[in-house]
Amino acid sequence: MHPTPSVTLRRSCRALLMLLVGATAACGGESATTDAIVVRDSSGVTIVENALDKLDATCSIAATPSLSIGEEDGEEAYLLTRSNGVRRLADGRIVVVMQAVKEVRWFGADGRFIRASGRDGSGPGEFTNPYTVFRLPGDTIYVGNSRPFFFTVFDSDGNYVRRVTPEPVMGNPARSFAILDDGRLMLGVNEEDGVRGPGMNAERRRIQLHNRDGVVSDTLRTMEQGRIGSIIEGSNFRVMPMFESYSHSAALDSIVVLGHGAERELQVWTGNPTMRLSRVIRWTGGSRAVTKADVDAERAFEKARYEKYNAQLRGMMKDGYEANVHPNRPIADVMPAMNGIRLGTDGRIWIREFQVQSDSSPRRWVAFNRDGRFDCRLSTPKFVEFHEYGADYLLVMEQDTLEVERIRQYPLKKNAAP
Repeated sequence: MHPTPSVTLRRSCRALLMLLVGATAACGGESATTDAIVVRDSSGVTIVENALDKLDATCSIAATPSLSIGEEDGEEAYLLTRSNGVRRLADGRIVVVMQAVKEVRWFGADGRFIRASGRDGSGPGEFTNPYTVFRLPGDTIYVGNSRPFFFTVFDSDGNYVRRVTPEPVMGNPARSFAILDDGRLMLGVNEEDGVRGPGMNAERRRIQLHNRDGVVSDTLRTMEQGRIGSIIEGSNFRVMPMFESYSHSAALDSIVVLGHGAERELQVWTGNPTMRLSRVIRWTGGSRAVTKADVDAERAFEKARYEKYNAQLRGMMKDGYEANVHPNRPIADVMPAMNGIRLGTDGRIWIREFQVQSDSSPRRWVAFNRDGRFDCRLSTPKFVEFHEYGADYLLVMEQDTLEVERIRQYPLKKNAAP
């Protein structure tokens, strides 16, 4: 019996790929290996290595926003103060968590105010300190409350559904958190080695999953979180070394992505009900050496902030500024590889390259597609907050010179190859 044409084609493709190392395309859906992107398997885990010095695709955002919410003067609904959580729904509506007034505001795809949900209080559908929001399929939203830490669930019309309190109950919020598409919670909880006191003590962050009722169901990984400690005698304020690397995490849909600033590497975890490590993404980059110029610039930046606010600072805030500019503050051996991770609604993974606080140049981002391959580089203004990456938009918060807040949506596109 002769093989079918499709079987013969697959065999030919495999043979061709074995002979042509560095092929740029694969037949029959098999992964390709190039001199810039190498994909291999390691005990069932896909390893994707990206040589960024050989990859030059770029993305860009438009110069002007396609949508802007927020005014200096006008109706109360459009006056934004401490708008800490923002998400776009499937139909283009925008949900904004207003921490200052303890409510959630719903705006249409055209920026028109629709309604508000929630209010100050401790009962069903009420908040004491709302400050973040996540969207699930069907436009169900989870609004996170700080002190105590819980999530309030609303349906797509803004009606109260239920409250989810992670167990054990936390007086303060988890250090990192997100909601998966089935309602599971991803929480990062810090663990500290040693006794608090003078000198640097190492911390670790435990990344764990909670089921939709808030009960712990799994621990994915425990990561080094960096060193922290007191450096000024008589002060209880603890500070991290300058340029210290620490862990980063993000979750969306059924994916959890974990990384650490000390490495140019991301771990992608997938699965339900048990998650497993399915992919590792690595990339190359330039020097991460810490120079004297970097240290001097950072100290000058911190000192300028301290002097600007010195008269207003009291207690721990004052101690914090003094610790940041203190000559005894330790300095990390190398710069971190990244400043954070964002998961786009289209499955892309965005990492923000590390930049010192004193760097006023555009923010630099690198995107990988859902398979871990390099997608593009992106430069953006130094927005106050990056809330959400979509397939064709970026949702941010900006402030003008009068500190008036505005939620803005910028068109995002991948540019044609040069």
